Amino acid sequence: MNGRWVDANSRITAQLSGDPLVELANHGSLHIPMSVTGKLLVASTFWQ
Repeated sequence: MNGRWVDANSRITAQLSGDPLVELANHGSLHIPMSVTGKLLVASTFWQ
């Protein structure tokens, strides 16, 4: 599932989030590869 799917399926997302067998987590929407950009850039992007 991605942000577009969640936005288009908010009712299903709400049902899934209430299910104790399902864990929803966010890994960010920028998809910055740490191996290319390095730790400092990634850290500054997330902790501004």
